[in-house]
Amino acid sequence: MKTTYLSRITRVAKFEFLRFFKWKQELLTVGLMCFGFLIAILWPMIIAFFESEQRIAVFAEGQLPDVAQVEFVRLPPVDRQRAIDAIGDEYDGVLEVDGFSMTLHVEKSAGWQDSVRPRLRDWMQTRKFNALDLDQEQRDFYHEDIPIQMLYTSRADDEDAEAAETERRGRGLITGGILMLLFIGVINGFALMMSSITQEKMTRVTEQLLTLLNPQEWMDGKILGITLHSLKSMVLTGGLLLLLLNGMHMAMVGGFMSLPLTFWVFLNALFFLIVGLLLVNSFLAGFAATIDDPNHSSRSTVMFIPMLPVFLSFSIVGSADSAMATFLSIFPLTSFAAMPIRVAEVGVPWWQWVLSVSLMLATLYWARRLAAKLFRHGITMYGKEPSWKEIWRVIINT
Repeated sequence: MKTTYLSRITRVAKFEFLRFFKWKQELLTVGLMCFGFLIAILWPMIIAFFESEQRIAVFAEGQLPDVAQVEFVRLPPVDRQRAIDAIGDEYDGVLEVDGFSMTLHVEKSAGWQDSVRPRLRDWMQTRKFNALDLDQEQRDFYHEDIPIQMLYTSRADDEDAEAAETERRGRGLITGGILMLLFIGVINGFALMMSSITQEKMTRVTEQLLTLLNPQEWMDGKILGITLHSLKSMVLTGGLLLLLLNGMHMAMVGGFMSLPLTFWVFLNALFFLIVGLLLVNSFLAGFAATIDDPNHSSRSTVMFIPMLPVFLSFSIVGSADSAMATFLSIFPLTSFAAMPIRVAEVGVPWWQWVLSVSLMLATLYWARRLAAKLFRHGITMYGKEPSWKEIWRVIINT
């Protein structure tokens, strides 16, 4: 009997996965990933190739500004009018300096002016500072960087503070990426579950299928198949973002980007994401069966409730040791999003992790049974939707 059950839900899961899986589209996505990675690496050279150098005449004494892709030409005051008349032909702009005020003459607004203005302001601030009656020691004292020493009492005394700060930023990038991928998985499951179940209900296909399968087998296979498709979308999106970030890092800094991602953090995040998607899709599957027509049903907005744990978990990024973070990581309806953040940012006591996993798995078992009962109750109702009272009765009796 067990083999029959597994073979049946596997067949349904394979059908649901291949129903939305298009291999040509996947190859196109991978190709776009590689193309985006290549563009990110070559982007600085592309910009340099298309960017033309601007030529600006300057009427000022002393050192001229130093701005990339801009050539400053010093001219005598007698050439002022001639230079202004030559804007657009010989010069792209004329910079007049009167004391500590500046006037930039240009023919029309252009993008290069946005990058030049801040550098000109910095140049003028330097001129104003150099005009002060200060000796070299005072100037050096003013320009001296003020370091901030970070001492972490919970870490080893010989740990480098700068390395700890870099690791903290890396952990923030990891937790942000986990939540973003989870959001993509939930959205994907919402769209596919809503379209598949409501379409089958409207076309009365499920009535024929239920002569071969019971509602629990049909729900388990559908939840598993769409969850696999959501995981596929998350993996492709995560790979694309990782390639783009590495490409930008190679172009701007050099070398591959390193993240403080340990095997335990990765394995823990993967486990909670998979179980979380199964839990979310169980809720979506059961509730979608109570909707008669998604285009006119007022209760379709309730399907967005599974996104709430993801939004709540964004609030604990950077404060994963707070009481709120502890509660969200243990509560079974939010732990799938909050616990990976806590594990990635701070240490989690073993008993909290075990309690969180136990409650989440128990809730998943209850949710899949609830999905099957709601499916059995709602799939045969055409022309109307079960009332909230009927739905609540099913929930209570699960």
